[in-house]
Amino acid sequence: MNLKNPRILMGATLLLVLIVTFVPWLGDTLFNTKGEPREALVAVTMLNSGVFILPESYGADIPYKPPFLAWLIAAASTLTGGISEFASRLPSAAAVIAMALATFFFFARKTSDNVMALATTLVSITTIEVWRAGANCRVDMLLTCFTVTSVYALLWTEKPRLSAAAIVLMTCGVLTKGPVGMVLPCLIAGIYFLLRHRRFWPTFGLMTANGLLALVVPAIWYWGAYNAGGDRFLRLALEENFGRFTGTMSYESHVNPWWYNVQTVAAGMLPYTLGALLSLFSLKRLRRKHMKRLSLRQRLDSMSAASLISLTAVATVFIFYCFPASKRSVYLLPLYPFLSWFAVLLGKRLIAVRSGVVSVYTAIIASVGLIVSFATVGFCLIDASAQSAALKGEALDLARTLYADGPGATGWILIATAAITSGAALYFAARGKGERKAFAAIATTLTIYWLVSGVILPAALNPRSDKQLAEAIGRIDPTVSHTYTFNDIKMLRYYTAAFYLGDRLRLFAPEDGSSQTKETDTELPRAGFLVVNEHDMPLWKERYGAAYALDTLYRADRRSCDSGSPAMIVRFSRQ
Repeated sequence: MNLKNPRILMGATLLLVLIVTFVPWLGDTLFNTKGEPREALVAVTMLNSGVFILPESYGADIPYKPPFLAWLIAAASTLTGGISEFASRLPSAAAVIAMALATFFFFARKTSDNVMALATTLVSITTIEVWRAGANCRVDMLLTCFTVTSVYALLWTEKPRLSAAAIVLMTCGVLTKGPVGMVLPCLIAGIYFLLRHRRFWPTFGLMTANGLLALVVPAIWYWGAYNAGGDRFLRLALEENFGRFTGTMSYESHVNPWWYNVQTVAAGMLPYTLGALLSLFSLKRLRRKHMKRLSLRQRLDSMSAASLISLTAVATVFIFYCFPASKRSVYLLPLYPFLSWFAVLLGKRLIAVRSGVVSVYTAIIASVGLIVSFATVGFCLIDASAQSAALKGEALDLARTLYADGPGATGWILIATAAITSGAALYFAARGKGERKAFAAIATTLTIYWLVSGVILPAALNPRSDKQLAEAIGRIDPTVSHTYTFNDIKMLRYYTAAFYLGDRLRLFAPEDGSSQTKETDTELPRAGFLVVNEHDMPLWKERYGAAYALDTLYRADRRSCDSGSPAMIVRFSRQ
């Protein structure tokens, strides 16, 4: 590695920043939503059963997409000494780090401007959506990494071609979440080449060839999964991959109107959305004088490669995900690195016209950093939960935890770092030059994220985790036998407790309804322990209560993070 090369030196420094931003805090926050442990549970099942093609977790759930994330979690667990929150989130952290480094080198290549490339990368990883996804055990960041880096590989040169790197990356994308991991990169690259006046049929043929070659390895998994799961797997795969897109699923899943994507991008680009809104006050300055009126075709032709690639990617991803009935903010993650390029261009233009927007934005971010830092100190030193009845939910848990346990030595360092960086940014906002102000705001955003990841989130979210429920189940039933669960909502599971119990939870009755009214059905367990929330207990008694004697052993004092209601543990036996 030639550290005398400015680009390599910037890349090495960026790598260090990325590692500090995402890796150290991965295991500090317990699983507290059903999404993360649901993904990690597949890896637990793999290691327990030795089945890596189509594992059946929770005794009932099979994958409808290749379990590439679970394979990576299982591999990470061998390096870290077992499956944990850290090992489960490590693939997402590695993905965001790899994507960020690729973004830096790609934009540096396309622009020959290392500073602009660095700014684009830092803006992208400090958007709230990317930062959040990079620390979660979900497939979304993994798919985003493979999608974005596939686009970079396909567009590394300005001519359509077969790209071995793109084929490998798209293969990983398809193994992560199905055909979309191949469709989007080829679509983005193909549209870009056509906008650059490349011939249609050669471009179409090469993009199709890249895409088809990326399906070869995933096809082997689908064949193996079908052999293992039969029609049950086929129905599930078709529903989740195509029914979700066409809105023909058997149950509603994240159904939203098209404009939902607009508001999620605006929220996901925070805090930089604030800068864009502030720039509206400088519209007159931003207008270029004596600018020739150009047609849309002429404007596209005059755009730099970096700008046209970014415009194509943002428009393609956004429009593509407007069609499915199912819409989630994380689906749009691949557009953030490219949208960040335009955020940097806007900042550069504001600095060039000597607008006060950058100063105001930096001052606001610095003020937020100081407020968060001093508020955290206040929670550590003062029992705020006893002083204010206004604190509820996560805020109350944060106050109680920080006052009772303190932030620890590392936490105090993070608080001091955020406060010092915020103070320096406030100084630069008043006296610094344009670029220094902008980078001071980005640096402050990073240190705020460090503080949130290392101190605030663990204190606020750990008390709501169902790990306490898992521990209660372990005390009541310390054997390795199955503990049963019941929920009235299809696909609702106690995934968090199941993860911490090593996948020993099972459904009390099949979800197809075959045992809903048959109190003497031999498929139902004769005796054991049942986890059920308070709202569903009357329904369970209505369906099965006549055949069983019950003894309530445990009632949770807070809502389950998976079911949303306090859970109960009861002993049941046939009468």
